[in-house]
Amino acid sequence: MDAVPATVPSVTASPGNAGLLGPLSVLYAAFIARLLELVAALPDDVQPGPDFYGLPWKPVLVTAFLGIVSFVIFFWRTILVVKNRVYQVTEQQISEKLKNITKENAELVQKLSDYEQKIKESKKHVQETKKQNIILSDEAIKFKDKIRKLEETNESLNDTAKSLRVMLDSERDQNAKNQDLILENKKSLEKLKDVIAMNSSELSEVQIALNEAKLSEEKVKLQQEIKDWSKSHAELSEQIRSFESCQKDLEVTLTRRDDSVNALTNCITQLNRLDCESESEGQDKGGNESDELANGEVGADRSEKLKNQIKQMMDISRTQTAISVVEEDLKLLQLKLRASMSTKCNLEDQIKKLEDDRDSLQSAKAGLEDECKTLRQKVEILNELYQQKEMALQKKLSQEEYERQEREQRLSAADEKAVLAAEEVKTYKRRIEEMEDELQKTERAFKNQIATHEKKAHDNWLKARAAERAMAEEKREAANLRHKLLELTQKMAMLQEEPVIVKPMPGRPSAQNPPRRGPLSQNGSFGPSPVSGGECSPPPDLPVRPLSATLGRGDVPRRDLGSADGPLPRPRWSSEAPGKPSASEPASGAAPMTNSSSRSSSPPPAARDAPPPAPESRSQDSSPALKQSP
Repeated sequence: MDAVPATVPSVTASPGNAGLLGPLSVLYAAFIARLLELVAALPDDVQPGPDFYGLPWKPVLVTAFLGIVSFVIFFWRTILVVKNRVYQVTEQQISEKLKNITKENAELVQKLSDYEQKIKESKKHVQETKKQNIILSDEAIKFKDKIRKLEETNESLNDTAKSLRVMLDSERDQNAKNQDLILENKKSLEKLKDVIAMNSSELSEVQIALNEAKLSEEKVKLQQEIKDWSKSHAELSEQIRSFESCQKDLEVTLTRRDDSVNALTNCITQLNRLDCESESEGQDKGGNESDELANGEVGADRSEKLKNQIKQMMDISRTQTAISVVEEDLKLLQLKLRASMSTKCNLEDQIKKLEDDRDSLQSAKAGLEDECKTLRQKVEILNELYQQKEMALQKKLSQEEYERQEREQRLSAADEKAVLAAEEVKTYKRRIEEMEDELQKTERAFKNQIATHEKKAHDNWLKARAAERAMAEEKREAANLRHKLLELTQKMAMLQEEPVIVKPMPGRPSAQNPPRRGPLSQNGSFGPSPVSGGECSPPPDLPVRPLSATLGRGDVPRRDLGSADGPLPRPRWSSEAPGKPSASEPASGAAPMTNSSSRSSSPPPAARDAPPPAPESRSQDSSPALKQSP
């Protein structure tokens, strides 16, 4: 016998016993496993062998377990039932407990209503928070849109500020340049004023001097030219006179020459005639040589005549050449005369032109004087215009300076606005983040509150159901206790002199008379309970349970019902003396029996609405029958 086999027998479960055999098989397997662990934990010399005197361990253990269980059941049903059922509570305690339970039930109902109201309020609050969350999300979206718009406006303002700064810098540079130019212009204008003043005076003087010098020079030149032209005119007139005299002489010589030419032509004709005559005479020469020789004197005369004629002819040629030379000189003189006449006409024309120029120069002098006056007036007007322009420039400069200051102020205001807008954007972002965090926190808190409220509501619902079940159980216990009190009073009355007729209840065996455990009073009733303060407590008018639903001593919890050391009191009825039951006892005993049948057939409404009771309550309901059966 080295070791016990660690095999767990399989339990075959039919379809009908599946719900019962399932947990039993689990319990059996757990029990076997625990037993095997305990056996394995034993030392080697004490460990059992593979069988028990030839029998396997499983049937031995099963039979031992069944024997123990049957012995316990037998002991519980035979020996423990013999003991007297000592009631540990009084009716007053039960009524007080019932009142407390009703109060607790009312408090629980109030708490349930409060919790339901709180749940409704929390739901409303959750809905409101959801609405607020939606509103806040819409506001956050609006704020985001506003932030975007503000960022865009901030960017545009930054761009405009940058552009305005650039413009301001450029305008500052331009203003500096303009100021420099204005200073330079002022200096140049002052210089120009001085120069204009000096130049105007000098110009007037110079113009006057120039005009006078020009006029004097022109006058001198004209006078000199007039003198020259007068000299040339006198010379030309003398030349003309000489030429005229020469012309007259030439005309005379021409007439003479004409006469000489005519004479020469006559001579030439005569010579031609003479030549002709000489030729005719040459032909007649041969016949007359003798005559000529005879007449020698005649031939000499003729030769002299020819010589004279030839001389005359030579003189005529000479005169003709002289005439040609004179004619050429005459032509030259005529040409000179014509040129002198043309120069004379030109000089006369030039004299007229010079006179006209003198008149024009005088008129120009008058015009220049007028121009000088107008220039002086213009200089004065220019000075006035310069002063006006200077005033306008000063006004413009002051206006530009004022505009520049305004632009700087606007730029500073725009910078401040941009800084404020950036700060507002940051604050809005921070607020949105804080609101989002708060929304998340509130959502979490409300979710946690909803979860806790739901959990509390569920717990309260469970507590209410448990309280309802406990109240139902207490009502059952109270009814059973009343019924037991009635039975005890009837038994005590039967034991005493006045027997009480009790109608037996159907479906219930006759109640056994347990032995009396406590001391009786003189009239046969139990003594007062230490809790009741020395008085017998009458039974309260509450619905009772049937006789079959009586409870034993083990069914009543000791912590709720008090101690059972003292004797139980005998109840006193309000209409009779102690120890004398009234005629209504059979009726009171019959009423519980009739009510018990109806209650056993149909459960109360609280039991209908309540969830199914726990197995402990079922065992408590079934235990009185087991106790009363023997």
